[in-house]
Amino acid sequence: MAVGVLGDGLGWWDGRSYLTNLFSSLTGLLFGVPFALLVLSRFAQAQADVVERREVRRLIERVTRDFDSALDEVFEGSRLRSQEVAVKDIVREWRAALPGAEQLRGAIGQWATEAHEAGLQPWNPGPQFRASASAQAALEAAVAAVNRARSLRPYARLCPAEWPEWNWKRKLLQGRWMELNREVRQRVKENGLDWVSTETMAVLDDGIRDHGLWRHCWKPEEVEPTYSTLIRVAVLEADEEIRSAEMVWELLTVSEQIRRVTGTD
Repeated sequence: MAVGVLGDGLGWWDGRSYLTNLFSSLTGLLFGVPFALLVLSRFAQAQADVVERREVRRLIERVTRDFDSALDEVFEGSRLRSQEVAVKDIVREWRAALPGAEQLRGAIGQWATEAHEAGLQPWNPGPQFRASASAQAALEAAVAAVNRARSLRPYARLCPAEWPEWNWKRKLLQGRWMELNREVRQRVKENGLDWVSTETMAVLDDGIRDHGLWRHCWKPEEVEPTYSTLIRVAVLEADEEIRSAEMVWELLTVSEQIRRVTGTD
């Protein structure tokens, strides 16, 4: 530009129209091209980001839809599909009705203390043992709470012949979750979007492949109002059943959570 101004002052361009146009064009090129590249590149990047986010949201919609379909297959023909009440309402009732460890331990402790004081084994005290009215009432209340919760929980009515197909459906559900929580989550994070909580991811990562939790989604057995059956429930089953209820709740709500936090709902 300085050369051009100097040339004007000294009359270099007089009678040299072609050279004048060529130099003017070169000057414009040196300033215009970098400016245009800068503006256009930013615009193009912004457009690419918009397109990428749109593709990620489409991916979320597709994979969550596949996940929900796999979930429906797992519970096909179960009590979940035979009642008009919303599935989540059934599970919400189940979770709320599950007796806490404190209630179970209290009933077991009171019964065991009285049996020990009588010089007997609490799990087999014999017909001569008579627990106090309060100990018997606490035990029966704890057992009733367990049975009420189990009557509310969702379950699949499986006969042995149906097990291979049902287990295949469960593995398909596991695969759909892995696709969501590995591939889709990676794309989501790359685009600066939120994802479900680490607690939800941990519950589903551990729970879906845990056969011990899934057995609490089968037809339950009623617990007898005895010390030995109650202690078996308290020691071996109560924690698993609570974890199972949490897993099923997360299964039923995770697609909704994903859509909400990623803005695809």
